[in-house]
Amino acid sequence: MTSDGLSRLWKLRAGGGSPQIRAKPGSIHVHLLVEYDPHHSISQVAKAFKGRTSRQNRQEFPELLKLPSLWTHSYMFDTTGKVSTQKVLEYINDPHHCS
Repeated sequence: MTSDGLSRLWKLRAGGGSPQIRAKPGSIHVHLLVEYDPHHSISQVAKAFKGRTSRQNRQEFPELLKLPSLWTHSYMFDTTGKVSTQKVLEYINDPHHCS
């Protein structure tokens, strides 16, 4: 799935904004830069993203209904700390990090 496809599927407006998403077709991981409401845990945000994208992909591509799962249960997150949003976006947009 492409970055545009993931962006289109993203419906959860965590923290009022859309995430920055980068992915390459066939990639084994996805980078998201998400600002979210601190009343929700990061596990809730990851679960919502995976659940909604899985459901919408299965609706669009019925052959995916044969698969037991589209996502693994795992996720990794990190905080940006003192690194600027611009630096994080540069990292996400670097094609070497989406292989």
